Amino acid sequence: MLKNPLDVEITLSDLTVRVESSNTDDDIVVETIDEILLRPKESRIVRHSSFSSTLPLTPNIPQVPLCITSNSATTIKIANLNYSFFSLLPVSESLAVRGRRLQETPTQRRGTVYGPDVIPSVIVQQGGRRLEVSLTKSDKSARGLSLAAGECAEFTMNLRNVGSGIVDDIWVIHSPDARIDLGNQCE
Repeated sequence: MLKNPLDVEITLSDLTVRVESSNTDDDIVVETIDEILLRPKESRIVRHSSFSSTLPLTPNIPQVPLCITSNSATTIKIANLNYSFFSLLPVSESLAVRGRRLQETPTQRRGTVYGPDVIPSVIVQQGGRRLEVSLTKSDKSARGLSLAAGECAEFTMNLRNVGSGIVDDIWVIHSPDARIDLGNQCE
């Protein structure tokens, strides 16, 4: 989470993360955000851009999406958050969290001893089937993608396999009152 504790606006530029991969042959691409303006006392959450539907949204806290792309299955450790403060001062903040407190031996119980720091990591799995669908209205005079009862319109549906697996079965589910004619166009 990015927090501005000051009573003035601040600018963070060239925001990115430093990652380490368990697979040395992996080519990891990390997005760099050119500039973020934080208003006085503002907080923002930095999250991976594909997590938008899986993470619960925190009310009233804007989110900053950051994209990390890997071309193979691997484990990625996200070690540091790097940015430039007011485009003058380069900053690198560790994302490691202090390890758990150790209490197994008498020496550990007498003092304050912690285990190794925990670095956030992401397990990247091999890509599978993924279908990208775009629906556009063919008739220019009709309004939007919604129809009234009994209204007819022609739509064009484009399907594209953007995953690495073969899509061999596609189902179209509609209401019993709908009439759908599927053409036989394939690219």
